Amino acid sequence: MLEFDIWTIAFSIINILVLFLFLKKFLFGRIQNIMDQRAAVVQADLDQAKASKEEAHQLRQQYEDTLSGAKQEASTIIANARTAAKEQGNQITEQAQQVAHIRSVLYFWRIHKDSVAMDISAKPRCISSGVLAVSEQLLRLKIEGKVEPIGGGAAVYRCKYRVRGKAGCRRISRCRNHALEGCTSEYIAVLPRGTKLPREDMLRLISLASLEGVGAAGGIGVYHGRVVSGAVRFDGEECIEIAMDGERLSSGGYMHRLRYVQNVNALNAVVVIPRAVFEMLGGFDESLNEDERLIDICLRMRAKGFNVLLDPMVRVKMQPALWEMDKAFEDKHKDRLNREDEYFTNDFADYTF
Repeated sequence: MLEFDIWTIAFSIINILVLFLFLKKFLFGRIQNIMDQRAAVVQADLDQAKASKEEAHQLRQQYEDTLSGAKQEASTIIANARTAAKEQGNQITEQAQQVAHIRSVLYFWRIHKDSVAMDISAKPRCISSGVLAVSEQLLRLKIEGKVEPIGGGAAVYRCKYRVRGKAGCRRISRCRNHALEGCTSEYIAVLPRGTKLPREDMLRLISLASLEGVGAAGGIGVYHGRVVSGAVRFDGEECIEIAMDGERLSSGGYMHRLRYVQNVNALNAVVVIPRAVFEMLGGFDESLNEDERLIDICLRMRAKGFNVLLDPMVRVKMQPALWEMDKAFEDKHKDRLNREDEYFTNDFADYTF
């Protein structure tokens, strides 16, 4: 029969309490301290790892921001370099004073039924793109003008410029300086005797003559639907000819040259000259015969760096004029007479339609 001894139970409880107190005093405390120290070390490692992670994240963000900024800066530098290069290229092109004709075929254009070479309507955007390109060039040069295609399916354009300053003009029929005594108009118009020029055409020539760097602007003389005067051409063999002489107006000219403004060396029909340029050059050289004075002043403009412009869409009816070169003119412009015309080469001199 199971018996319980109260003293045995009491001593067992006392032993357990003593053992518990002993272990608590000499074992549990130290173990707890070790565990607390270990936990602190682990927590410190975790905190350090977290701080390192945050620092790494910040460094990565800074790197990405720097890289993004570098890419943006590089893009800006490249864009600025391209813009500067384009601007410099445009300036070099605009400042070019020598035009050379390459006497060889450099490129053959493939032609098929859907090609622009057959019909530009195959790519109508070509015309609108050209208008945009020329308009942007005018904007870049700060020139007020409106660009229009000449029509007829040609990728050729005309610019209508705004007249700078007052459009006042003194008209004379003979190249004589005394006819301009007391002239206060900003422009001088030389019209062959008996010819009339509509106001719209006069304003068109004045608008061209008002452009910076332009010394004269003129139109062409026509007789029975053909060109009889306008610009002159130097053949390089001491001879002067009428450029595009005999060309039918209905043909539009070689490469549409009867439909757009172009540079020439000299004019001999209806001409508008800024008075400031005229006075700077000292007026007409009256030692030459009257037929050559207009050509002479245009050549002197060219020698001073001015452009001489021909607008074939400005047309006056007049009789063909015959004249022989004077010895004084030949001696004065011998160098020019011995050089081939850069605007009307011999290769394309003999063409009529």
